[in-house]
Amino acid sequence: MALRHIDPDDADKQLDEARRMSQNDGALSVKNLHSFIHQWDVHPMILDITTLSAVYTPMLMKLDQYLGENPK
Repeated sequence: MALRHIDPDDADKQLDEARRMSQNDGALSVKNLHSFIHQWDVHPMILDITTLSAVYTPMLMKLDQYLGENPK
C-alpha cells in the first residue's frame, strides 16, 4: 500500500526490489516480517537482515518524505 502512494506509476527503479520482495511471501511481506519478530523458531541470517535493510531503507526514506509533504 505504501509503495502505491510513494510511486504510483512504478517508475522509481530504487523501489523495484522492495516492490518484488513485498509481494506474496517475499521477504518484506507482512507474514515474513511478523515471523521474524514473533516466532521463536525463525532465525534470519545476517545476510537476510542486511538485504532487508538495503531494500527497506530507500522505501522508508521516500515514505517519510511523502508523509512530510502530505500531512493529513
